[in-house]
Amino acid sequence: MKKRPVMLVILSILLLIQPMNLHAADGTVREVFSDSFHGGLVGILVGGASMLLADKPSDHKDNLSTGAGIGIILGAVYGVAKTTNAFAEVHDGNLTVSVPTLHLEVDATARKHLPLWKVVALRVTF
Repeated sequence: MKKRPVMLVILSILLLIQPMNLHAADGTVREVFSDSFHGGLVGILVGGASMLLADKPSDHKDNLSTGAGIGIILGAVYGVAKTTNAFAEVHDGNLTVSVPTLHLEVDATARKHLPLWKVVALRVTF
């Protein structure tokens, strides 16, 4: 029974935190935190829905924390993938290596309008 008060405190803290008030130095960090927060909220909702669909919901209380954890991780991965554009970037002589973004476009010049997948491998800023 000690898990219930701890879980209620964690849920209360999560509901009171507003990701729009984060003071990050960079917009990309703010986006990753925001995506992680929203992923956690969606994870809690999915965990709660799976708990309610079970025969004995009281036996599946861990679904909330598991859903929140998975949601935070997936939200962070999505935020990092969304904010990075190229595999390697050179800016002011500094090389940054990150996860490239995959872009889907439709080739309007082709007869069958085939989808094109594009990945930027290197970006150099002068």
